[in-house]
Amino acid sequence: MCKPWRYGWSKRPRLTHTDHCNTYIEVKNVHLWRGDDWAEFPDTVTARGLKHLGVLGDMAEAGHRAVLLYCVQHTGCARLRLAADLDPAYADACALASKRGVEMLCFSCNISPYAITLGRAMPIFSTTLNSSLIFSASLWPRFAACSIRRRDLY
Repeated sequence: MCKPWRYGWSKRPRLTHTDHCNTYIEVKNVHLWRGDDWAEFPDTVTARGLKHLGVLGDMAEAGHRAVLLYCVQHTGCARLRLAADLDPAYADACALASKRGVEMLCFSCNISPYAITLGRAMPIFSTTLNSSLIFSASLWPRFAACSIRRRDLY
């Protein structure tokens, strides 16, 4: 499990890979479902989420790998969209963060009494970006090995 690492005003998880490249990851739990197979984020206005996007953008521009990882915790969903009707500022900030170099990934979750692990990759859609965000399938092996064990949550 990754330990928090202070970056600027905030603690962010950091992974170090063998290529000596630091990766900073912000994890967002997604549980809003309003119909069909769409998961949506955020479920309300999120000022803290805006700050996180800004910090990730700063990290990316400083040459670090910055990743916004959406974890969908609803089994009836196959794709994610930004809920611009609930928080248009967050949707706009996602578009800006993407332009600044922040990678945005989305995965379903496999949940058991003992662990929460990443499931399958899911596409991310945004009306602000007028298209789906790009997901690189080559990233899957890096994140497939990550899991959050129940004991790491305390």
